[in-house]
Amino acid sequence: MKKIIWSFIIAFAFIHTTTPILVFGADLSASIQIQPHPASPVYINSKAETSTGTKKTIASLKVHYIDIGQGDAILLQTPNGSQVLIDTGPRESAPKLISYLKKLSITAIDLLVITHPDFDHIGGIPALFEEIPVKKILDSGKAHSTLSFIQYKQYVWNNIVPVQYAKEKMKLEFDPDLKVKVLNSGVGKKETNDASIVLQVAYGEIKFLFMGDTEEMEEKRLSRKYNLESTILKVAHHGSNSSSTAAFLKDVKPKIAVISAGRNNDFGHPHQPVLNRLIESGADIYNTSEAGDIIFSTDGTLLFVNDRPWLYANSKERKKTNSITITDLDVKEETVTLQNQGTETIDLTDWKLISQKGYQTFDFPENYKLAPGEMMYITSGAQKKHFKKYIHWLSDHLWNNKGDKAQLFNEKGELVDEIENFEETEN
Repeated sequence: MKKIIWSFIIAFAFIHTTTPILVFGADLSASIQIQPHPASPVYINSKAETSTGTKKTIASLKVHYIDIGQGDAILLQTPNGSQVLIDTGPRESAPKLISYLKKLSITAIDLLVITHPDFDHIGGIPALFEEIPVKKILDSGKAHSTLSFIQYKQYVWNNIVPVQYAKEKMKLEFDPDLKVKVLNSGVGKKETNDASIVLQVAYGEIKFLFMGDTEEMEEKRLSRKYNLESTILKVAHHGSNSSSTAAFLKDVKPKIAVISAGRNNDFGHPHQPVLNRLIESGADIYNTSEAGDIIFSTDGTLLFVNDRPWLYANSKERKKTNSITITDLDVKEETVTLQNQGTETIDLTDWKLISQKGYQTFDFPENYKLAPGEMMYITSGAQKKHFKKYIHWLSDHLWNNKGDKAQLFNEKGELVDEIENFEETEN
């Protein structure tokens, strides 16, 4: 009985403190800097040229929106191999979370970000601590009286995990290739949802905005204070109508919006007005309740969703470059025609041709060159064509006859040309 009383005294002390926790006498109030776990994998996505012309690989950033039902659990696997987990979902989804992390051979979490103390964001912490070590925690600083929050604090104490409280404008330095900034924290007298840690993560031209459960008033404050424009938006509060106003979406200009919600949840998330506003904003919408786990990978220029290319990744408008032109896309005959309209021979090594609707990527072979004025044909389908210079891409039919777009990218990931076409139908 004395042991139980003592545990609750410790938990009570945690709830009512807003100062950084001292672990072994070390003040953890400085910017977070972590070293990746030596066993952490580094994911490779694309290639680039060095100044000497030799090939090198570019490590990618992977962001996993894990389908843990009604809650949030987002894993970042950074270019240097760091494993960063944002929230842990509800308690009942902990087995799915642990299984997902173990399938990725993750043996430690380098940084756990607790956006705010609601049960659907911290409920998986006890199971996580029992299965996978956590090296450091970034906490919003917002206390709560719920059992889930008390258990979270007890596990932190029992496992002697260093905790740092987030501060607005804090920079998180867990990977030198990423720019990670805290835009909001729980400091001050804020309602629990508006106390959520908000993170903006930039890697090259790609930006992720993680909104936690922030609501309209906090969105307005952030819009006045920061440049929120981002490629991928984690929609706040699981798609609740209390968030994601039209004005906010106008400031963010998301190309993609991700909703983390449970199937047939009791709250009716995502709410239809939010979906309508997201559609009006022009964003592609992904919902874990429909799509399951959603994985984005990027080298800072190109973006892939569940290993398929996403074609409008850059926050800046792409401009056509080079002299290679897509002169025709015949969706019925499954043929793409390219021509070198310049005055120099072009080496197409590492160039890519992408089908927007088919989600397929064709990688040009090594040392494949196109002379000035020369034309080439890339075909697909069961029947091979008999052009003078052609490459047979796939035996399956690739292009969508109702309408499709072909995009050509050079070895630097720059858009060279694009064409959209439809099969003509008889009246």
